[in-house]
Amino acid sequence: MEKKNLIIIIGMVIIILLIVNGVFLFSLIGSVVNENNDKQSEFENEEINSLSEDNQLLNEPEKEKIQETDEKILVSYVIDGDTIQLSTDEEVRLIGINAPEVGEKCYKESKEFLKDFILDKEITLEKDIEDKDQYGRLLRYVYADGHNVNYGMIYLGYAHKYEYGLNTRDSSWYEEAENIAKENCGCIWQPCEDNDDEIPNYIEDECFTITNLHFNAVGDDNYNLNDEYVTINNKCGYQIDMSDWTIKDETSSHIYYFPEFSIDKENSFTLYTGKATDTNSKLYWGREEGDYAAIWNNNGDTLFLRDTQGNLVLTKSYEGY
Repeated sequence: MEKKNLIIIIGMVIIILLIVNGVFLFSLIGSVVNENNDKQSEFENEEINSLSEDNQLLNEPEKEKIQETDEKILVSYVIDGDTIQLSTDEEVRLIGINAPEVGEKCYKESKEFLKDFILDKEITLEKDIEDKDQYGRLLRYVYADGHNVNYGMIYLGYAHKYEYGLNTRDSSWYEEAENIAKENCGCIWQPCEDNDDEIPNYIEDECFTITNLHFNAVGDDNYNLNDEYVTINNKCGYQIDMSDWTIKDETSSHIYYFPEFSIDKENSFTLYTGKATDTNSKLYWGREEGDYAAIWNNNGDTLFLRDTQGNLVLTKSYEGY
């Protein structure tokens, strides 16, 4: 009888130990899961949080001004890294920035980050001097969760600073953000010194400069295409293979693809908009004369030169006249 009672007692002790261990195990698993969730959440918000920690994205006077003058509105669609659609069906082009186009380096990353940041969220819009661009899109500074989104896209390397027209209020501020993005090896600025990829010499040495961007041809630009041209100089002491590089303006459809071509050391070449036979110093876009044939807008535009890897080698904006 005593032996039977002893067996029962031992069994009960074992059951109690199993229950205690089970509770401890579930508690441990729960804490690990919570910790992992916290880390994931921290990771997802790290980039956005860094904006407010390292920079005053929206100072108090601006906050007061926005709260008094602008209403919040919902973002229904993100077109790319610098253009969004509102719940009113209006399109908004973010002032002071230019993000990669379809097929360009960091296009997907730029668009996805902006989606995570503001899609299906309420934002606040602020005007500058000019209300709309030539395509009828609203030109606005965008604010979300207390952050200046325009600044954030530049700061994190998903867009670069871009001046257009009279909307230049935050230009110097955005230039500071771009310098930080370059130092931090942001997406569009890779490869860089902090990246494992080798930096092409022509980027590190800043070989290319634009010596002339002749955007206003004599007469009608669309019918005098070879009087619209850009001259680019290689100031470095070595030849650079530019085969399959690209030059484009702000639109997604105006892209020039270089033929098999190299620029000699300390030499220049000119790219004309119209047609003729290419030489060692003269290249031709091949556009046909006609309405809307010209590339470079007389009221302002931006040139982007990229290598075969999609690295941004050179950019130049102008205001026109």
